[in-house]
Amino acid sequence: DRFYIVDKTTGGIFVFDRQGKFLFKIQSMGRGAKEYTELTGVYFTGDRFYIYDPSLGKLLVFNAQGHFVEEYAVPGIWAFDIFVFCDRVYYLNDWEAADQGCYRLYSTDLQGGDLRKMLPFPEEESGRGWGCSKYYSLADGRAAFIYSSIDTLYCLDDDGGLLKYYVDFGKYKMPEAYALKSAIELLRLKALDK
Repeated sequence: DRFYIVDKTTGGIFVFDRQGKFLFKIQSMGRGAKEYTELTGVYFTGDRFYIYDPSLGKLLVFNAQGHFVEEYAVPGIWAFDIFVFCDRVYYLNDWEAADQGCYRLYSTDLQGGDLRKMLPFPEEESGRGWGCSKYYSLADGRAAFIYSSIDTLYCLDDDGGLLKYYVDFGKYKMPEAYALKSAIELLRLKALDK
């Protein structure tokens, strides 16, 4: 019975009831303890807010009333979004290299430990793609997610198994020569075409 608005510009999470009455906000910008520099990944489980800050390499946890609970170090990975599924935090990385290696999916336990790496990619493909506005969907006991410039939908089941489904885009499929390029390279190619 609440609405949660994540405002990346102000670095705040604003919470309202169903009638639109403001209840509280989480806004803890900074570089110190209990603070984050950006709201890259935010996930609400029903009783916890999880906030991931890749620049500081940490996962912050707030309770459902917006009070700080704990902070955990999650160094050496990069992610553009997070979700919580089956008592693990999943960190979705598109095509960026990280200190922990080139993987499109990392996961930790809820305290940022037990790091697991999934979906490796070659280092020479780092920087490929151009991002999606949302990477994942949770439904029917599965977590489904997709990455830019590939035609595979991935699903995690509640046992942690990874399933893959091929998506046939038909005549709308991007040629591989373009899919392997970064967004900047594609923009340059487009500019040269004119």
